[in-house]
Amino acid sequence: LARNGKEWNQALEVCYIFKVLIIDRSTIYDLSSPNDRLMLGMQGAFSEYEVKQMQLRAREAIELKASQGKLIIGYPPAYIKTEDGRLEKTPDQQIRKAIEGVFTKFDNVGSINQVFKWYYDNNVKLPIRDSTNGNKTIWRIPSYKTIHHILTDAIYAGIYMYPKTKTRARFENGRIIKTAGHRVTEEDKPILIYNHFDSYISKEQFEQNKKIISNNRMMRSTNSNGAP
Repeated sequence: LARNGKEWNQALEVCYIFKVLIIDRSTIYDLSSPNDRLMLGMQGAFSEYEVKQMQLRAREAIELKASQGKLIIGYPPAYIKTEDGRLEKTPDQQIRKAIEGVFTKFDNVGSINQVFKWYYDNNVKLPIRDSTNGNKTIWRIPSYKTIHHILTDAIYAGIYMYPKTKTRARFENGRIIKTAGHRVTEEDKPILIYNHFDSYISKEQFEQNKKIISNNRMMRSTNSNGAP
């Protein structure tokens, strides 16, 4: 009925108000009875503990696999997965040259927005994973988000990184609201394994690109020059 103590106790309170019995395989519980209410409260606490323990063990298993660079959830068309679970550059030369072209264009113009405008204005397509069609590789005009992802994803520099995104929580109007998909920063101390994949750019070039992109952001900081 519930995955945490707060919801479980709320369910018990509703059952008490409307005189609803709770029945399991061996017993019938009446919430108007203090003993039954105490017993259900204890069972709820034990169940919550068991769920948290399972979540903890699952998280530890995930982190162990990630620390070895073996936890690969998704990867771009620029790579293929081998039978032993490793990632290698795709043998498709058209895809390779297309990805390399994005980094070359960024070196020339120094701005994600200008790279995006060039691809859009010139009707140049890039390979993209189509999540709605079995993650097949399709070619289409890239969005700004696609260009941003290519230029900021550490995988292209041969770096294994886990996690890449995180979930943030905020308290609003008496409720806790969680939003996923926020990019992980160095302050979050993600797992990093260098030279783990075949790279399209060097680690130094990747770090330099990050600095340029960060400097291009129109922030309040007086240290930001803005996009060229």
